[in-house]
Amino acid sequence: MTLYSEGQNAVSIEKNTAHSRNPLLDQLEIIAEAIGGLLEGKSSFSQSELRSLAHIRQMTRMHKTKSGE
Repeated sequence: MTLYSEGQNAVSIEKNTAHSRNPLLDQLEIIAEAIGGLLEGKSSFSQSELRSLAHIRQMTRMHKTKSGE
């Protein structure tokens, strides 16, 4: 998978997705990998970026709580 952020450098992700019991965890791992790549080298974040990251963190925690993982 290759992602682009506002025309900036691509983030290429190759992930072994092996959570046969819970495919959503595979998706969360891919998203986490993409976020890490997109934010690499950033020293500060806009308010919009901080809100987006907080939302992703909240949704991930909510899923982990519901799934018992």
